[in-house]
Amino acid sequence: MDTLFISRKDVELALSLKELIAAIEKAYVKHATEPLARPQRAVSQTKHGSVVINFPGALAGYDAYTVKTNAKTPANPAIGLPFVLGAILMLDCETGQPLAVMESSLITAMRTCAAGAVGVATLARRDANKVAIVGAGDQGAWQLRALHSIGRLQTAWLYDKSIERSKKLAETLAVELNVPIKPVRTLSEALEQAEIVVTATQSVEPLITSDLVRPGMHLNAFGADEPGKVEIDAEVLLKSTIVVDDRKLALSDGTLNVAHKQRRVTDQDIHAEIGDVLTGRSSGRRNNDQITIFGSVGLAYQDVAACGLVYERALSGKLGTRLQFL
Repeated sequence: MDTLFISRKDVELALSLKELIAAIEKAYVKHATEPLARPQRAVSQTKHGSVVINFPGALAGYDAYTVKTNAKTPANPAIGLPFVLGAILMLDCETGQPLAVMESSLITAMRTCAAGAVGVATLARRDANKVAIVGAGDQGAWQLRALHSIGRLQTAWLYDKSIERSKKLAETLAVELNVPIKPVRTLSEALEQAEIVVTATQSVEPLITSDLVRPGMHLNAFGADEPGKVEIDAEVLLKSTIVVDDRKLALSDGTLNVAHKQRRVTDQDIHAEIGDVLTGRSSGRRNNDQITIFGSVGLAYQDVAACGLVYERALSGKLGTRLQFL
């Protein structure tokens, strides 16, 4: 059997956000009801400043598993390279045959924003569509696209520590999505009218403090994916209903890692994992005044769901380059 080499361009042609959002929602449910293994990640840092993360992924109902290596290199954007670069190896569950090697940065970006759309659809007020994006990077852009694809983007405010970056992204996406997107200079201005807040930064200091949060808000916290990163202050966490993608990783690497290390929050402060909310085992939003948070660290079995779509489309659409592996 040949191995498919699937480039970023192939991924662009193969993946649609609407299909991917549905696949990620099903993956959360599948893992909640038929878990194969606890989500894992191994992290190391190079002497050049890159953080290298390895993710093994398996999901019930799939005949293949994935192994992804992503390198996060803060210096890359300044030289015209993506912040995240890497590859995903997709292998047959029965034989171990490498079915495909895929460029990972776009798959990671898209399955992450798809998870964000699931979080909003599951936990935000049903009429919520005014969005604040904190972080005008690649993920901030994808989160807006995902919310637009599920009809949850009427207007948006975009905050970044670089107002020039906010202006550039706002101008591009306002045309692409045909919705008003306003770049703002302060975080308080971004959140003043927002009903949905998405954080997608590399912050190591709390950004979202109690004075910025109003009753009924929903927050998608997506930036904290390594120990030491933090976007939401512990006071906000303690007055909110917290739903996470994985309890253990949320405390060690994700949204709650800093507050947990400071002993300000515990596992008991986590209301549920999102798979349990989707299956009805746990409640989600109970009223319009409730503040809800979806804390996502990103899970390897999401790659399985995304890569399954890419591989299927690649075979049917004759995408990718066939390589003789053995």
